[in-house]
Amino acid sequence: MKILIIGGDGNIGYPISKKLHLNNEVTILCKDEPKFDDGIRYIVGNGYDKEFLKDVQEKNSFDIVINLIIFNPEQAAENVEVFKNKIKQFVFISTATVFNHDKNVVITEDTEKGNVHSWYAQNKLKCENIFLEAKKENQFPITIIRPSQTYSKDKVPLSVKGKGCWSVISRILRDKPVIIHGDGTSTWVSTHSDDFSTGFVKLIGNEKCIGEDIDITTDEIYNWNIIYSFLGEALNKEVKIVHIPTDILTLSKKYDYKMSIEGDKQYSVVFDNRKLKEAAPDFKCNISIKEGIKKYLEYMEANPSLKKEEPDFDEWCDKLIDKYNEFKNSVTDII
Repeated sequence: MKILIIGGDGNIGYPISKKLHLNNEVTILCKDEPKFDDGIRYIVGNGYDKEFLKDVQEKNSFDIVINLIIFNPEQAAENVEVFKNKIKQFVFISTATVFNHDKNVVITEDTEKGNVHSWYAQNKLKCENIFLEAKKENQFPITIIRPSQTYSKDKVPLSVKGKGCWSVISRILRDKPVIIHGDGTSTWVSTHSDDFSTGFVKLIGNEKCIGEDIDITTDEIYNWNIIYSFLGEALNKEVKIVHIPTDILTLSKKYDYKMSIEGDKQYSVVFDNRKLKEAAPDFKCNISIKEGIKKYLEYMEANPSLKKEEPDFDEWCDKLIDKYNEFKNSVTDII
C-alpha cells in the first residue's frame, strides 16, 4: 500500500512509520528536514496547508493517509475536503481523554464522551464528530484511534512535571521530594510507543476498521504511587513523595495542570480493549512499565544532552512543597 503519514517522525508516529515501512511504500510528511536516515521517503512541508496537501495527494495517489497533527475541527474539515473519495482509509489519532471520566472508570469505545476540563479533549471530540459525519454523507473511510498516555525511549509516565521528564528524575537522584497529585492511589494506564505501534499497524488496511473508533492501550494497570516506586527501584533511590490535591495544583499560574491532571491524570482508568482484540486477535503488549522505565533511563544515559535540568520547575516544586507542609502543620492544631 502507498501510505502517507502526516507527522510521522514524532513520539507515536515514528514507530508506526518504521513498522509500516517493512511491507508498504511509506512517505512521511514533516515540517522540518528528516531526523532519521532510515530509507523512508520524506516530504518536507506544511501539513496544515490545504492546497499543499491537495498537491501532495494528486502527485502521489496515496491509498491510506494517517494524520497525527489534527488538533481542531477546522483542520479536520480541511482533511475531509482534501482526501474524500480519493483514498481507501483515513486514520485520525484522537485521545482517550475525550471520554467523560467524571462518570466512568471502565472505558470502552461506547463510554459516554465529554471532558469538561480539557480544551484539548473537547477539540479532539469535535474532530471525531466531523469525520464520522463525513463518513455518513460522503462515505469517508475514517478510522478513529485513541491512545491513552503513550511514552517512549525519551519519555516516561509522570504525575507532576515541568516541560520535560528529566526534571523529576533529577530531583529523585538528588534526594529531593517529588509531587504526585491526589493521594497517588488513582489507577493509570501507560502504553509504550513500540507496543502502541504494534497494535496500530494491525488496523491499517483492515476493512473491518473502516468507520470504527478503536482504543489502543496496554492491559497493565498501576497507581501513581506504584509507578514512582518502580522509578525508585530503577534508580536505586528512595522516592520522597509529597501528595498534593489536584485542586491546589490547578491554581498554578506557571504550569497548566488543569488539562494534564484535572482533565486526565486525576482519574482512575481501566480500559476494556475487547474491540481492539477483535480487530487484531494476536495483538498484545510486550513492554512492561518496569521495562519501559529501564529503556528510558538507558537511553538518557546514552544521550546525556537530553538530561535537561529545569531550575524554574525545581524552585517551583520547593516553594509549593514548603507552603503545603506549612499548611498541613497549621491544620494539625485545629484537628
